[in-house]
Amino acid sequence: MQLLVRTLLILTTVIAASASAFAEKDQTTVAPPKAVTPEVQTAAWAVKWWQPRHDQKLADLKEMEQVDLLMVGE
Repeated sequence: MQLLVRTLLILTTVIAASASAFAEKDQTTVAPPKAVTPEVQTAAWAVKWWQPRHDQKLADLKEMEQVDLLMVGE
């Protein structure tokens, strides 16, 4: 009897783990995280400071012949 119970517990655990792994792989319709979706910033700081600075940097880039070093981050 104990062997039967142990076997059933093991089988139940294996089946549950397999079903969970299968369910995680089958999420093809999930939207990408918002952090990787480009979006125009509309906050006051972005409109007043960031967007003009960004536009100026793009204009500076167009005037350059080549870029030797690009640093991303702080």
